[in-house]
Amino acid sequence: MGRKIGIYTDGHRRADLVPLDQWLWTVGDNQYRQYSTAAARQDAAEVTFGAEPVELILDLGDMVDLHQNNGLTNAERATAGDTAMTAAIASYDALNIPFATTYGNHEWLLYDDDTGDLNNRADYWTIVEAATNVITKENEYNPPDGYGTVAYTFDMLGMRFVCMLSHDRTAMDAGALTWLTGTALDTTLPCVVFFHVAPVKVPNTYGYFVAADMATLQTALANAGNVQCVLNGHYHRQGIDTIHDEGSTFYQKIGDIPYYSFAGAALGANFGDDSTTATAADSAYYVVDIDPNAVYGASQWTANIEVTGYARGLSKKKTQYCIY
Repeated sequence: MGRKIGIYTDGHRRADLVPLDQWLWTVGDNQYRQYSTAAARQDAAEVTFGAEPVELILDLGDMVDLHQNNGLTNAERATAGDTAMTAAIASYDALNIPFATTYGNHEWLLYDDDTGDLNNRADYWTIVEAATNVITKENEYNPPDGYGTVAYTFDMLGMRFVCMLSHDRTAMDAGALTWLTGTALDTTLPCVVFFHVAPVKVPNTYGYFVAADMATLQTALANAGNVQCVLNGHYHRQGIDTIHDEGSTFYQKIGDIPYYSFAGAALGANFGDDSTTATAADSAYYVVDIDPNAVYGASQWTANIEVTGYARGLSKKKTQYCIY
């Protein structure tokens, strides 16, 4: 039996200052996000995580949905963002299971401001690290902009977890690659690397690494020799259709490493549903079962990993036996 990790991504909470009804987003694909059930969706995932039980929860980003103006002043957005994030973090903390987070593109834009009228990354970590059960960051990477941590590691469950900043339509900070290869992956432990945006190309016009950075990252992860899997969120509807298909865009083998893209929790209209009838059950969250002894010194692709999807999250069953 492996170690169980709960995966939750793209909760897209809003505070009461922002309308909580359905909103149609049309960039590359029609998606409805139903904000009014965001808390109920996270609650449902946490019930499952507690019942399994999982030993760690990874939130892969976009806990909040406030990077756009939405008719608010910047000061109102800053307050609303803090309120929504505080609620999401407090909900995890009450479950009494260790958890870790990463920036989504929404947090990155809400908590990366140098004009003083929004928040910055220090404000983000102040909220996250007020929790009792949040993991302790190690080997932090702080770019020279003065805002603080954008990537970090932590060791637990016989693995090293590596949190990397996702670069939504931007070039990667050159120092991040040096940190990844020289510090983060410098371990004899098998590594689980997690992002918000995928370091792989997706059939969509929004939210992915620039091509040169993608190739560089994929090569670096493959060359490390100890990366067990790569996890990401961000894509909502698209990933839920295809994560179960081996060789598909959302479940790939790259450089002998399995890459998993998880559909977001903020699903509304999908598979022909009307957005007005969407409920908290129109969500997606996952439990990943990993045997950390099945990778080091062997092929990452033979690692004993199973993904179980809940609500509308689809599963990826074990297809190969462990090789030790």
